[in-house]
Amino acid sequence: MGVQLAAAPIHNWTALHVWLYLFREEAPYNRLYEHRLDRIGCFMCPSSDMALIHMIEADFPELWKGWQDRLLKWQEDNGHSPDWVYAGAWRIKEGIHDKEDRHN
Repeated sequence: MGVQLAAAPIHNWTALHVWLYLFREEAPYNRLYEHRLDRIGCFMCPSSDMALIHMIEADFPELWKGWQDRLLKWQEDNGHSPDWVYAGAWRIKEGIHDKEDRHN
């Protein structure tokens, strides 16, 4: 049986450590961080709070349009009611509100 070695050099770093490193090294980063977003990887996660979702809708209409188009397609393909997208029902799974169904 082989041996597996894992390394996680920034595992114990805080966000401040990461930002200090990025600035010191002049490393590239996602510019969305400059616009009040602190979690870029899943910015439209159903577990995001509605304030964040409305901020993205207002500040990044092109991102919101892409997301809304995907939601409308999913709604159509899966026979969801008309309020599924616009009333935020896409954030509810099997009648359980998102606070009870968070994965983060």
